[in-house]
Amino acid sequence: MDPRYDDSDEEEQSEETTTHDGSDQEEETGDSTTGLIETYIDTNDYQFDWVTGTGVEMADVGGLDEVNEELRQDIVRPMREEPKKAERFDIPLPNVLLHGPPGTGKTYLAKALATELGFPFVSLSGSDVTSKWVNESADQVGQLFDEAEDLAEETGGAVIFLDELDSVLPERELDSHGEDRKVVNEFLSHLQESARKRVLFIGATNRRDDLDKAATRNGRIDKEAYIGEPDYDARVEIFRVQLARRPNSLSESELEDLAAATEGVVAADIESMVNQAARNAAYGRNGDQIEFQDLKHQLN
Repeated sequence: MDPRYDDSDEEEQSEETTTHDGSDQEEETGDSTTGLIETYIDTNDYQFDWVTGTGVEMADVGGLDEVNEELRQDIVRPMREEPKKAERFDIPLPNVLLHGPPGTGKTYLAKALATELGFPFVSLSGSDVTSKWVNESADQVGQLFDEAEDLAEETGGAVIFLDELDSVLPERELDSHGEDRKVVNEFLSHLQESARKRVLFIGATNRRDDLDKAATRNGRIDKEAYIGEPDYDARVEIFRVQLARRPNSLSESELEDLAAATEGVVAADIESMVNQAARNAAYGRNGDQIEFQDLKHQLN
């Protein structure tokens, strides 16, 4: 499976590693887009795998136009494009929760947002943070945010994406293990301070109701977006995006036929269909482009 639609029930994909070319912000002229100054950042001493490129852009995300626009207005513009205006209006940076069924594109969307921002980015799953060793989990959380704050100070911002958030911030019970409570408390304390330090936290989960209620209150995670099964129009757009960079002969009416025939599927399923159709076109029948029949065959 291509990493673009991996979610918490899927095997985690390895992140692309690149040399950090962080950026400092120049003085804005009015409300124009912020100028960027490339700087070199040595990450050899960092424990977590910070990258500056994910290979995914907002234009690659299909079927989530409304969510994309909200994220652009609430995060990209104040954090990257017009920070002076955000400062003048005292607009805080919201941490984000993406929730919904597996395979709907939560991880892919987070990567696209990170690319749009251009700041150092780290992608983790809950199992990367939790540990069987006593006291280590809370220390891992502290180390993660310490590194993010250091990078944000150098580059102007940093982005943390954590999948399987419910495994790190589960609802605390009276009889829960003391170490579990310590991890949750450590995380909550950092979430409350992250916006002030220009660290954007994005969490994703398939189980929204299992999260500790203190984590989802305003001041910690301020913005939530439900990423559900795509409707008909969204499925048309996902097929279009998936095929855009591949040679194909599909007409708009054929895309609509495919969307109508795939009710109930998620973005990851559509991507898998297109990938297999591409293999069939290239190697199965030695064609020079993907045709409608290649995709229609996948419906079976």
